[in-house]
Amino acid sequence: MSYLQWQKVYEDDVLLLMMMMLYVVAQMGRDVTLRNNTTKALKPRVAFLIEQPAISERFPESASLWKLECWHLMKFFYHFKEYTFMQGDFGGIARKPTTLGTNLELTLPDPKVHGGRSREDGPDIDSRELARWAPRMMREIATALTQQVQDKQVMMRKLSWQEHVANVHFPFRRDCVICQRASATRRPHRRQEHPEAHVLALDLCGPLKWGNDIDGDEKRYLLAGSYTWPAEGKEPIDLDDDGAPEDEVEVEGEEPLPQLDDEERSEDRREAVRQAGERREEEDEARRRAERGEVEEVEEEDDDQQKEDEEQQEEGGAPRT
Repeated sequence: MSYLQWQKVYEDDVLLLMMMMLYVVAQMGRDVTLRNNTTKALKPRVAFLIEQPAISERFPESASLWKLECWHLMKFFYHFKEYTFMQGDFGGIARKPTTLGTNLELTLPDPKVHGGRSREDGPDIDSRELARWAPRMMREIATALTQQVQDKQVMMRKLSWQEHVANVHFPFRRDCVICQRASATRRPHRRQEHPEAHVLALDLCGPLKWGNDIDGDEKRYLLAGSYTWPAEGKEPIDLDDDGAPEDEVEVEGEEPLPQLDDEERSEDRREAVRQAGERREEEDEARRRAERGEVEEVEEEDDDQQKEDEEQQEEGGAPRT
């Protein structure tokens, strides 16, 4: 680490510690004020919120504020909470794992519903744009401050279409086709005879074990897609009841096969079924005869053995076992 990098890290650490110390002083002042009963309009706690990158799953040995002992002590004494999420679920332009340490009550989006933006890596954009908070994340924090600190009701307004799309289609809109399809509860039609054209179907699978993709990068998710488009210059092939084309293509140099009408074809099928049934009956009858023959042979051997034993007993000898 160079001197300039070390200086940057040092200044960031000092700012974080100053922020935490400022909260401790403010909370102690609030406790003294409420104890002296100078005013009853104040709340018993001072609002606090700090945002930092979440602990890396791929590099758990990396440094993080959430591993420091001073943060664990503040979290214990002041009953702070940690919220870990992906800013992509809040409508961000990249995945960006983030953790918030706060004493406010926040509502996180469901990744299964609003996880369309949670990509493994963000696009190639400027770092200053990547550092901006996600739109819905800022709205959630503003709502919590308005309701829990100022004791005011949030005035709801209808979002514009651009805001609805940027917010990952939340909340639900009746005039949005994406929202209607996403809220469908019927089973998907995976095998459609006539699917819609110019439709891209995507499916995300994961998280899986870390593995390398075709570019050699380590990934944990698999994205599969299927695009349907009409074939130009081709007509659909009509199939008959047997699944074969009605008009077969004739190859030069070969004689066409004789065509059978429906009655001859049906008669041939019935004859084939009847012959197959007769063969099965003959095989069953032969098997039954073979089984009866083995039983008769065993009974004859038992009778011969019994006669020999009786003859030996009459002669005074021991029966043969």
